[in-house]
Amino acid sequence: MASSSSLLGPPEVYGPRTTTVTAMATSAATGNPFIDLMVDNFNTTTTATPPPPMGYTEKQSPTFLSTGNPCLDAFFHVTPNTPPATLTNRLHKAWEHNPLTALKLVCNLRGVRGTGKSDKEGYYTAALWLHQHHPKTLACNVGPLAEFGYFKDLPEILYRILEGPEVRMEAKKARREAKMERESGRWMGRGRRKESWVLEAMQRIEIEEEKARESREAKKIAAAKKAVEHYSSDPDYKFLHDRISDLFADFLKSDIQHLNSNQLNKISLAAKWCPSLDSSFDKATLLCESVAKKVFPRDLYKEYDGVLDAHYAYRVRDRLRKEILVPLRKALELPEVYIGANKWKSIPYKRVASVAMKFYKEKFIKHDRERFQEYLEKSGKGIAAGALLPHEIIASLNGKDGGEVAKLQWKRMVDDLSKKRKLNNCLAICDFSDSMNGVPMEVSLALGVLISELSEEPWKGKLITFSHNPTLQMVLGDDLRSKTDFVRRMERGTNVDFQKVFDLMLEVAVNGKLAEEHMIKRVFVFSDMEFGQASARPWETDYQAIVRKFGEKGYGSCVPEIVFWNLRDSRATPVAGNQKGVALVSGFSKNLMTVFLEESGALNPEAVMEVAISGEKYKKLINPTKATLATVNNNDVYWHPCTLLLRCLWYIFHATVNRIAKVEDDYYEMMELKKRAETADAAKSQIGAGSWGGFRTSSPDEPASPQSSLASDLINLIVSVEDTGGGIPLEARPRVFTPFMQDGGTGIGLSISKFLVGLMNGAIGFFQAYTRLGPPSVSLRWSARPWETDYQVIVRKFGEKGYGSCVPEIVFWNLRDSKGDSGAWEPERSGPSERVFEEFDDCSWRRMGL
Repeated sequence: MASSSSLLGPPEVYGPRTTTVTAMATSAATGNPFIDLMVDNFNTTTTATPPPPMGYTEKQSPTFLSTGNPCLDAFFHVTPNTPPATLTNRLHKAWEHNPLTALKLVCNLRGVRGTGKSDKEGYYTAALWLHQHHPKTLACNVGPLAEFGYFKDLPEILYRILEGPEVRMEAKKARREAKMERESGRWMGRGRRKESWVLEAMQRIEIEEEKARESREAKKIAAAKKAVEHYSSDPDYKFLHDRISDLFADFLKSDIQHLNSNQLNKISLAAKWCPSLDSSFDKATLLCESVAKKVFPRDLYKEYDGVLDAHYAYRVRDRLRKEILVPLRKALELPEVYIGANKWKSIPYKRVASVAMKFYKEKFIKHDRERFQEYLEKSGKGIAAGALLPHEIIASLNGKDGGEVAKLQWKRMVDDLSKKRKLNNCLAICDFSDSMNGVPMEVSLALGVLISELSEEPWKGKLITFSHNPTLQMVLGDDLRSKTDFVRRMERGTNVDFQKVFDLMLEVAVNGKLAEEHMIKRVFVFSDMEFGQASARPWETDYQAIVRKFGEKGYGSCVPEIVFWNLRDSRATPVAGNQKGVALVSGFSKNLMTVFLEESGALNPEAVMEVAISGEKYKKLINPTKATLATVNNNDVYWHPCTLLLRCLWYIFHATVNRIAKVEDDYYEMMELKKRAETADAAKSQIGAGSWGGFRTSSPDEPASPQSSLASDLINLIVSVEDTGGGIPLEARPRVFTPFMQDGGTGIGLSISKFLVGLMNGAIGFFQAYTRLGPPSVSLRWSARPWETDYQVIVRKFGEKGYGSCVPEIVFWNLRDSKGDSGAWEPERSGPSERVFEEFDDCSWRRMGL
């Protein structure tokens, strides 16, 4: 322990050393232009924000590798073919940048209508990530989440938590293998007498049925046991399960009241998507039991007094089916009810949703052809298509109905979008190169045809395909099938010369002396962004080259706005996030089209993303900061300030324990930082906690030192709260830690009373800052281009400004033992060190469960 008698010194020791930087007084001109400019402007010149990191596309064209905004990266790069690991990695970075925006992006993935992407599998992956890392945020938002998709999403999430994220893929694979086995078995009996293989088949079927019954019963018991154990042992899963059952119970009780009062238009779809008794969802999650107990609680229904729990659960489950689900489903006129009862002639086709129509249309033709055909003939205005994707509708053109359903659904989709507004002076460019093979090419085709039909004259019915030789095409055909067949026959190649499209536009405008106001206003680019190399200038992206060329030809003020619509998982990013006149969107859905139909202002990538996640549904989401501190009482969420204060105390104490444990690991770290930790100013310069926004490096171009000590870290945590205005004055705070050498080893001088006072002061400051500014985040900066040293950056920047031949000579004069060699860091020091990241993670807000 530290000695009770110690030197205090003057007050300045404990306060930050303030240094005043005064600009050089304006002096008389020296006659040297450079010196005069430096004297007048150097201290007042600010450098621009460094661009995002750059690299190359798959076809060696310079491109950005990020927009510079992790949330925008997730919005632009996540598509339905994005691998789960990539999706969760982008979501993790977006959450660190802005938790609320990241939560909105998760909902945007699922959004079936509005501006959502209808990416169901991507949404489930994101939801499982939320449950793993921010379980309370997911549980507190089950109500709003159901509005973005449908009620069935909620039991599906529970099911995947219990059975694993790959359960659906594995089941699909098993069904495919079983089908192949059945088909191959048809040929095994060829050449044998019919009686013999029929008898063997019957015997085999009986044996297999018996085994199947035993297997199903065993699986049912195992699934129930797993559900009970998970519910009992995992508080996060229990909280989520209870919130979901609360939601279903509330809606079902409300819906049955609406049914009894004959207010059928107010009935929700909760009864449709509530798991049926003994369904796969019910067997795996036991959700029906939870819902039934909340719809018919013991305290309100006295007939269950004294009944054993097992009998009570059985009775209310059956009562839920008879008194709630059956009458509500009948009132909703669900096609499944009529199909299950074999009442095909009674199906009300006007009540069939778009996805159900796609799934059941062949069964309707088989069992009720005349009525179904009559319904299609009378549906001149089209039939429901809200939840379908454009390429799914086109794929249905080859169905047994002759494509009639698909044509009517396409018509309805175009009419619904046209009611919002037509696209004025817009054109679509569709990428049909080899890298787009598969679903992305079908999506490019569908969205391109859709844009051509939504455009006004003279661009209506036109689009450009760009490969090595881009061409402007008039989409010919009398119906949807002929139009799509025509587009499929257009020229395609292995490479994509994106610049050539705009070169041809520019050449036409120059040759025709086109006035600037007549230049095409907006271009939609449906592609995977993997453009081919076309620029002779190194590190000039395709968009930068297009802007330069338009400026050189006198059309710099009317460069067409470009909507980059990403259709495949890739790292290529055409522009930075702050680039004006550009939008960055992605996905297979037409829903994002409404952003450009309703918004007529200038484009900006971040602004378009904000518009896409700013509807009324998004406003209902509970902020992750509040969700972390939520408790549930009578199905309502309450926030407890005391809980917040206790968590702040826990945070400071956790940081303290972690630092004490790490000090003894490295004797030399303690020695080197002994003098630097004597004052709060020295500690700040070591870790650089310049603001509440997060820990930053002490120099913008220098990585954080991996030698962060107990004293410097904790003085940052407790003392630097004054940056937010939420803590007590710096000079009034106690010095908590005093590193020093003990006889025979290392140690820490620690005053218990001062330590406790420091904890309380720090918690108070953190509480005030947290409630006003939200959680802190780690924000470290390094070079925008990997492995580019500071000197290389300087040379490049001088060259870009036309001063490449007169870069000043630099003398690197080293004053301390370090690994740096002439301004270049060794590879492991080129960015923030892993040790710093590890330490920040140990005491970060993420450990609080956000």
